[in-house]
Amino acid sequence: MNFNFGEALTRAWQIIWKHKILWVFGILASCGRGGGNFNSNFNSGGGGNGGGGQLPRFLRR
Repeated sequence: MNFNFGEALTRAWQIIWKHKILWVFGILASCGRGGGNFNSNFNSGGGGNGGGGQLPRFLRR
C-alpha cells in the first residue's frame, strides 16, 4: 500500500482554491480568538495566584 503525497497535496490545493471563502472565515475566526488566547496563557503561569482562572491580586483593583 503506497501513499502518494504529491497527489494528496495537489488534491488539497485544488479543494482550497475552489473554496476561497473558507480562507476569509478562517482568518476572521483566528482574529476573534486572539484576545481569549492571551488571557488563558497569562493565567496558566501558576505563580501562586490561586489558580482557577482568577486574576492576580494587583489586577483585581
